[in-house]
Amino acid sequence: MVRSKTASKSAKGRDQLSSNQSKTALKSAKGQDQPSPNQYDFSADLWKAVRATNPSAELVSPVGFGILMTVVKVGARGPAAEEIAETLHFDNDPATVQRNIKILKSLEGWKVDGIHLAFFTALCAPEKTSFHEDFVDFAEDKMRTEVRTVNYRKQPKACKELNERFATATKNIITSVLKPADIGSKTKLMLLSGVCFKGLYKNSYRFKAQQTKREKFLNANGTHVDVDMMSGTSDYIFGRLDNLQSAAISIPYEGGNYSLTLVLPDSKTGLKKLEKSMDENFFANVRAKLKYSSHVFTAKIPKFKVNCRVDLVAVLKSMGIKTMFGVKADFQGYFKGKDKSHYSRIYQQCALEVSEKGSEGGAAPTGVKLQSGDVKFEANHPFLFFITDEKNDAVVLESSNHRYNIN
Repeated sequence: MVRSKTASKSAKGRDQLSSNQSKTALKSAKGQDQPSPNQYDFSADLWKAVRATNPSAELVSPVGFGILMTVVKVGARGPAAEEIAETLHFDNDPATVQRNIKILKSLEGWKVDGIHLAFFTALCAPEKTSFHEDFVDFAEDKMRTEVRTVNYRKQPKACKELNERFATATKNIITSVLKPADIGSKTKLMLLSGVCFKGLYKNSYRFKAQQTKREKFLNANGTHVDVDMMSGTSDYIFGRLDNLQSAAISIPYEGGNYSLTLVLPDSKTGLKKLEKSMDENFFANVRAKLKYSSHVFTAKIPKFKVNCRVDLVAVLKSMGIKTMFGVKADFQGYFKGKDKSHYSRIYQQCALEVSEKGSEGGAAPTGVKLQSGDVKFEANHPFLFFITDEKNDAVVLESSNHRYNIN
């Protein structure tokens, strides 16, 4: 397995990208353009497409998806580029690129304010593929995407090496983003993404382990299962979402830059209806309701751990982005000469754990004891949840708990 940057530097001089579109995007990456203040939030569209094509999927990262699709869009030409622009509203390449660079730069780093957040992305191509050096520099330096050429015929070795890179980048949390059966001699371009999050709630919002008890949780299929139900009393940020027939709470993480928000339908079978109602303003509207009301009350939330891989090829096709996966795809923004290729595989794997102290680790809360209030949030049936990057107003991870299968 050879990194294209190394191979590229053996060439004389520096190749320029073959399109003014990519030149503009790369110029923007140097900070010469500012992002549009009104960015389309595709988080809801993404989640609905994930649920439709990957029914067992439990977690996806909109931020990670945005990074992937920025890498794709910069290299795409013709119908493939047009489909991405129309579907994801990537209408202004410089603004989109600059926004994703800004978000990624602020998020990356393994430990900040008690938050452990890791992103790792790899773009793979068959051996002897020759990438533009400018593109490789942009992908690796700005989008933190490692560009590689791979001998796909050696499946076990190729998978082992790629999985080891993800394991190193995520501190052994994501270790199997790729399987031998995923690749073969006919595999072309492949994009892999890993996102994992761990963090401590702010001290006064942590649950006490001794208050966690086994209680019933109603799965979407109507079965009940015993779960570890956390219970705590604090001034959780609370909001009634009457138009969605739901309630929501938000629990801030240490540092104040991230928060976990749970949206619980009033009806025990209301999650499906809630998901259908999601649109581009869904997450912003939920968070707007949460900003104006804070109560002391008892909340009950089940512990859970999710480590989930999603096939984004199926997701993108269901959203109307299809050309990039066929022989009519044009990615001349990537290649030197007349190399022609298309995408065969795109996978994203995300990991998250929700426990008494947050998303793992830390000490139990101490200090003032709060008395139970008259508002009670009890997540004992399917709910939706998401983690927000408050600084950039971006959804880092999103999920809905249709069934509880991890104790």
